[in-house]
Amino acid sequence: LTLWLGGAATVRFALAEGLRRIGVAVPVLSKVTWATMRPTEQRTVVQGPNLYGQGIVLTLAFFPRAGATVGILILAVGDSVASLAGRAFGSTALPHNPGKTVVGSFSLFAVGVIIATFFVSIPWAFAIGASAALVESLSVGATDNLLLPVVAAGVVTLARAVH
Repeated sequence: LTLWLGGAATVRFALAEGLRRIGVAVPVLSKVTWATMRPTEQRTVVQGPNLYGQGIVLTLAFFPRAGATVGILILAVGDSVASLAGRAFGSTALPHNPGKTVVGSFSLFAVGVIIATFFVSIPWAFAIGASAALVESLSVGATDNLLLPVVAAGVVTLARAVH
């Protein structure tokens, strides 16, 4: 049921985004789009929320419950904390991605470790936090919303398989 609801929400957002592009506002979804839109996306397709939904759906579809739970929580909580902390306290940019900060990356790492410790051993939790922070730090734009839960869920699934 969760997979179907996530898929339906993602399709609905994609349709609303298509309508936005031709000047038709969809209640609630258009406000979400404008709130999450990057300045460079005003005249193009807004990818972030759509890829966010796709990341959740893929994670639910292809990973066991524990992996999917960790991946989605890291996306929902970790990515948000990283963004807020990076904007509020981050002044040192990452050398390989000036659009991201050390504080934001460390915040995502810490949240990832905390979430993962409920599902895997401490060493694996650190590996999950590190892999999540690495994915988030890459210069892939909104695609990190797709990659982050999938990579985190993959590492959780590996950890539980070898443990």
